[in-house]
Amino acid sequence: MKQISAIKGDGKIVISIEKSETYKILNTNNIGKADEPIIHNFTSKENLEELFNRSEIIVSRAGYTNIMDLAILGKKALLIPVPNQLEQEYLAQYNREKEHFYSVMQDEMNLERDITKALNFPGIRSKCTTMDSVENIMRVIFSGEKYDTGWRVSGERN
Repeated sequence: MKQISAIKGDGKIVISIEKSETYKILNTNNIGKADEPIIHNFTSKENLEELFNRSEIIVSRAGYTNIMDLAILGKKALLIPVPNQLEQEYLAQYNREKEHFYSVMQDEMNLERDITKALNFPGIRSKCTTMDSVENIMRVIFSGEKYDTGWRVSGERN
């Protein structure tokens, strides 16, 4: 919490804390006392979506699902992989090297410094929106066209 109080700015920052359904909303305007984080021990999916949509940056674990949510929302993020969780460490490093998201290991984290750095990373900018994907799927399903995946009953690909 000491690092949280050092964060300056008037933007909205949402921090997702592991899988405990605890979210800290920082630097929110006109809510609570100045610079005092508002803590939600649990929030509905709809409320969480609203908070994420209002956020300038999201501090999150580097799990695959979190990264896909960030991509769909087009959000900037600071990724902090769970220590010794190789998939998250890999995804954090990969996305940092691709310059999508800034990431830092938990034991090296300095929120004020790292959020400032993370704001310079653009996030994942999707060329296809969720609605585009749904429309493409519906077109294939209802067009009557046969969609050939290239796979055959034997499991061998042509």
